[in-house]
Amino acid sequence: MVMSNPIGWYSIHRLMYLTGMVMMGVVLPVLSAWPATLPQLKTVKITDAVNRTVEIELPLQRIVTINTSSAVILRALGVDMKNVVVGVTSYMTDNPKFWPDLKDKPSFKFKNLSYERLAELAPQLIILYKNSDLTTDEEKLNTLNIKWVYLDCIDLRYIDHNVRQLGRLFGKEKQAEDLIRWYRKYDKMIADRIDLIQQEKRPSVFYYSFLNANLSKGIYTTKNKKASNHPLIERAGGINLAADLPLEYLQVSGEWIIEKNPDVIIGDVIGKTISGYNADETAATRNMKAFWRKLMNSPVLKETNAVKNHRLFLIAQDLKEGPACVIGTAYIAKYLYPDVFQDVEPESIAREYYEKWCHLPYRGVYVYPPIKSVTNGPPQMNGKPAMIVN
Repeated sequence: MVMSNPIGWYSIHRLMYLTGMVMMGVVLPVLSAWPATLPQLKTVKITDAVNRTVEIELPLQRIVTINTSSAVILRALGVDMKNVVVGVTSYMTDNPKFWPDLKDKPSFKFKNLSYERLAELAPQLIILYKNSDLTTDEEKLNTLNIKWVYLDCIDLRYIDHNVRQLGRLFGKEKQAEDLIRWYRKYDKMIADRIDLIQQEKRPSVFYYSFLNANLSKGIYTTKNKKASNHPLIERAGGINLAADLPLEYLQVSGEWIIEKNPDVIIGDVIGKTISGYNADETAATRNMKAFWRKLMNSPVLKETNAVKNHRLFLIAQDLKEGPACVIGTAYIAKYLYPDVFQDVEPESIAREYYEKWCHLPYRGVYVYPPIKSVTNGPPQMNGKPAMIVN
């Protein structure tokens, strides 16, 4: 019985052999072309503003930014904001004209994050302000497997580093260098002229922070040399009277201001619907003028040389964000030294910034009094000095 079907047995094994050889002919070339090791995901290590070293996997396709100035930089670098950014700070959604592509994104308060909402969005990275480490629940972010970094992105002294970091994270290194060259060109022009002015001839400045929120309450708030407004004052040729105070942001008394007797008072005014890019221009001019009048009529401030000599200048907070801080510096420098900067037109720098780097048509009200009023003397209303207009 065993020898009765030798051809059948042989045919089956020959078929198996031939099938195996065919399979080997297909598989072996594929295997020889396969890399010895699987490709590794690209990662970038950055050290953030609180000295944390964070390793981040690239490419970044889903981020949340609770740092408005970082978003300003990312847009300037050409990042696809509409598709990459999945969550923003509420300040951005409150400024829809400036952030048309992000106005409908989920929004967060930077001091009160919703971790449940972050879990739903599942971003790869969250960008936070440098002082957010005091209020961020890092353990929850770890549990959600979300990376985060604390960045400055505001202060002119450190912004180059932040621009380059963001350039590396999004593969925009060349664009980062282009952006840095642009704002440093104007920064150098201002610095070169200010360097020729002797220290003793520079005006003392009281920088009134969050003026619109505090003026009506009789509260006087300012910032020391650690704050981002300090280089705006110093690089524009002013002397920050609060530079050596112990806290970065603090309230001072009216008596302190009178004792220091500033030559100039500079107040910053919030954006949104009050001033800057997003606000209605007619309303913004009216708002800025109203704040200026209140400053001039303040029982405390009218004791200072600044008010007596009509040396008050208001600037929108929009010009303190990211690369725009060089525009704020140019405006302040021209206000303090109109003759030295007679040929410099800050509005032209602002127009270039909004059109070239923000990809938006130029608009908005950013300072008061207008620079043309500065070069022609203190503003007049109804033929009388503005300080006595009620």
